[in-house]
Amino acid sequence: MKKLILFFVLISAFAFGQGKKVLTLSECIKIALDNNTTIKQAEYTAQSQSASVTQAYGVFLPNLNISGNWNRTKRESDLTFIPGLGTVPFRTSQTLNSFSTTASTSILLFNGFANFASLNRAKSNYLSADYNFKRTRQSVIFQTYQLYLNVLRNKQLLKVAEDNLKRSQRQLERIVEANRVGSVSLADVYRQEVQVGNDELALIRAQADYDKAKADLLVYLGLIPTDEYEFEDPSIKVDIDTTEFGTLREQVKNLDVIISRAIETRPDYKSAIASLNAAKSGVTVAMSGYMPTISASASYNLNSNEFSTLTKNRSMGWGISISFPIFDRLQLQTQVQQAKINVKNAEVQVEQARRQITADVKKAILDLESAMKQIEVAERQVKAAELDLKTAEEKYNIGAGTLLDLLIATANYTSAVSSRVNAIYSYIVAKVQLQYVLGELDVE
Repeated sequence: MKKLILFFVLISAFAFGQGKKVLTLSECIKIALDNNTTIKQAEYTAQSQSASVTQAYGVFLPNLNISGNWNRTKRESDLTFIPGLGTVPFRTSQTLNSFSTTASTSILLFNGFANFASLNRAKSNYLSADYNFKRTRQSVIFQTYQLYLNVLRNKQLLKVAEDNLKRSQRQLERIVEANRVGSVSLADVYRQEVQVGNDELALIRAQADYDKAKADLLVYLGLIPTDEYEFEDPSIKVDIDTTEFGTLREQVKNLDVIISRAIETRPDYKSAIASLNAAKSGVTVAMSGYMPTISASASYNLNSNEFSTLTKNRSMGWGISISFPIFDRLQLQTQVQQAKINVKNAEVQVEQARRQITADVKKAILDLESAMKQIEVAERQVKAAELDLKTAEEKYNIGAGTLLDLLIATANYTSAVSSRVNAIYSYIVAKVQLQYVLGELDVE
């Protein structure tokens, strides 16, 4: 087992010596935002809806068309009619040209306010897509936070396992030496060797967890997991000042205020509201089919058999057209009903978004309170376990305690230190999660 650990450490040291690239949290977030396909899809959707707004504005403008035409006709005949003689065989040939050009314009005057409703619908759809894009960005940032902090968490747990193994190995050396002088039994040597083996296995597992956490982060960032990276960020403080807990508890004590704040800020809720407005505009568009459509048009024409005289023959025309639906085989009624159903579905989505925000905020506050309590408890556990370990070591060294007591104290201390590491990173994640559920998590 010792050879395996030695080989494992040498491999890790060799890999570290190959010049690993160090990535900070902000760098990882930037990479994630650049590479994430979901963000790109949401951004493209917003761009598409922006183009739809431009198209909706275009309905209010007149169109203008210019066309030109040239035709040549050649006529040939083997018989010719001559007055007084009748039809006689005589070959004739004639070529005729025709030139024309037309400029026309038309503008929609009234269509039951469908053009205004279509513009409002396009704007609402764009807002919905844009808010969805922003929420997608926040989700990617939060996921990157979680994965990055999980890497740092496992890195600290790996260090705890390494320190624990070193402590066990030093204790084994003392026990072996004590056995040589006859102060401890050979059974204690065997027990400590077993403990060292268990700690070596724990170190291997901690290293595997750390490597898997890094692989998960690299895959999410769209990087190659086989490449060598290190993750360090001095801006992430693991020395938690518990005096800040009182301020945090004061900030989140009014649940209704926090929920209202989240509803006002969350992009996904704003997206649902925008979708509801778009659905309501869709009803107006559908209802416009019951009203007449009025448009005006004008045209200017030039035509001649000779190009040189094209401008000599002119004509102009203008007018107003009105159309009114009488019966369309119930198609319009179906469209109106479907539009109203879309409104009801959108209202359900808004209510669901509100309920989801309420649940998210409650859970985030509970997670934050739990994380603060875990840190407070973990700190006390570490102090108590550290004192117990020191006492057990002293008693064992003077022969007043057993090795079993020492092993139990060592295990309790290692567990307490690991719990403190988990509590610290759970607290950091909980604070970031609160920002996320409030819709305030973003990068500058």
